[in-house]
Amino acid sequence: MRNAEPMSFPNYDNLRAYIPESFKRTDFVLMGSAALAARGVRDVNDLDLLIRKRLWRPVKRLISEGHWPTKEIEPHANPDFKDDPDYVSRELVRTGWMDFSDSLPRVAQVVTVAEVFEEADIFEGYRVINLRHCLAIKVLANRPKDTLDMVALAHLIHGSRCSLSSIV
Repeated sequence: MRNAEPMSFPNYDNLRAYIPESFKRTDFVLMGSAALAARGVRDVNDLDLLIRKRLWRPVKRLISEGHWPTKEIEPHANPDFKDDPDYVSRELVRTGWMDFSDSLPRVAQVVTVAEVFEEADIFEGYRVINLRHCLAIKVLANRPKDTLDMVALAHLIHGSRCSLSSIV
């Protein structure tokens, strides 16, 4: 783990403000595009959190109390929201802006939950998925919307000596 200089993006900053202070920062990891936002590459559309199981009760309570902003999610409008039990975690809660999960069943072949927690980078006190794990997950998912992220991640990891064809 390493500490890094903070970067600022409106959505990333605003969404992090909704993470309760009562949540121990060792109990969750910011996932997905947060890896790029924390490193100053691009802003996030939502914030994905991998959480330890002990956070489920507080997360569900806060959702029921309207703690997080919500937006309409249309499951059929976006293929990422399809009901695929092998892709999403055993338990996944989406508010539209904040997604919470406690497992990574489909990506266990490239990275485990324990590895994500243990090898996360630290930005402004938050655990953020490291670049190699983020790239491995995005390559495995191979979603068209992640193409530019995969290139950005590969460049951050390997410098300019890589191309999309060398990572997919």
